[in-house]
Amino acid sequence: MLTRAGYQPTLITATGWEPPPEDETFYKVETRRVTPGHVYGQPTAFNETDLKEIDDLEREINDILEDDSVVITHDLIFLPDYVKHNVACRRIAEKRPSIQWIHWVHSATSPNSLINERSMYGEKYKELLSVKFPNSIVAFPNAYDIPRVAKNFGYEEDEIFEVPHSTDPTEGMERVVVRLYDDKELGDADVIMVYPLRLDRGKNAEANVKTIAQCKKLGLASHLIFCDFQSTGDDKVVYREELKKLAEELGVKNEVTFLSEFDEASSMESSHQVVLDLFQLSNVFMLPSKSETYSLIAQEAMSRGNFCILNHDFAPMRQIYGKHAIYRQFGSNIGFDGFDGEITTTFAEGEPYLSIARNINYWLKTKGFSGKTFVRRDRNPDSVFKNYLEHLLYRMPNE
Repeated sequence: MLTRAGYQPTLITATGWEPPPEDETFYKVETRRVTPGHVYGQPTAFNETDLKEIDDLEREINDILEDDSVVITHDLIFLPDYVKHNVACRRIAEKRPSIQWIHWVHSATSPNSLINERSMYGEKYKELLSVKFPNSIVAFPNAYDIPRVAKNFGYEEDEIFEVPHSTDPTEGMERVVVRLYDDKELGDADVIMVYPLRLDRGKNAEANVKTIAQCKKLGLASHLIFCDFQSTGDDKVVYREELKKLAEELGVKNEVTFLSEFDEASSMESSHQVVLDLFQLSNVFMLPSKSETYSLIAQEAMSRGNFCILNHDFAPMRQIYGKHAIYRQFGSNIGFDGFDGEITTTFAEGEPYLSIARNINYWLKTKGFSGKTFVRRDRNPDSVFKNYLEHLLYRMPNE
């Protein structure tokens, strides 16, 4: 979260923690190592070795921290395993009030458990650990438990802040998909529509552009991605330019991306995994194609939890996918009798695309489809950082 937002944090960890692979975030972050501060078995009091280790920890951590810095800790005030770090950091917090501490804890725990844990090391440390950590606030994953967390850890309720856990929507995905997600800010989108296709006119891709334009008019942050492989010559190039011009005319030039132009390697081929990854990010799939036999992409989009809109005029779609999609009329190159023919449906200006956009707006807010959009949009690391955590970095101690 911090590095993506442009910050340069320092990671403090134990000696013996090995450097991560070069492609991981931690590799690019300054790392400082301190005494592990082990706690063995069920101690009844600190011995001389323990006390020396606490002194060492205090000195090592104090030397790392700068004045007016913010320290985010993980379960420091909660787990008995970290009691030596807890004591050492409390000493630093007392002596250096300009430093703000944000204690991230993941359990409200019970008073009895905390009492037992704080009593392990004798009365002196029981008393110390029972007092609120100086110059600190607590981050907790949900707001419902704030009263319990405040009471059990000795804080006021307005010193406990909700910071939900985040889920990276692109974890493990192909590099081109991650780059697309970042560059186009797909994490913020209400609607992501992906259409893998060769740019044949029978695919009726202008219908997708018109639908995205209507979604935008309804106030939905939307993005359409054409995964347009093997479309480098003849009429396919002309058709792409026409679609780009249409997008510009409808005010969605920035909301429509052709993968072949975003990533040169994708102009000839997009791997199956890239397509599946895109469907994992997207939440709406619309297939207005007038010529198909089965449409594996519809099936794969459906398998990734997309809300599917298929072509009513193309009867095989209704036979294959039945009630698992909604259907709108886009025309067909076969008749309803299954033989060669043509079905042409005309609409008033703006229809059926406004109607489809309203369908999308409705269905994405129902329980069956809202969860996927919610997690991708509101629980991605960037969103959680911006909406819950970043403002805590600028909260002055004792404020």
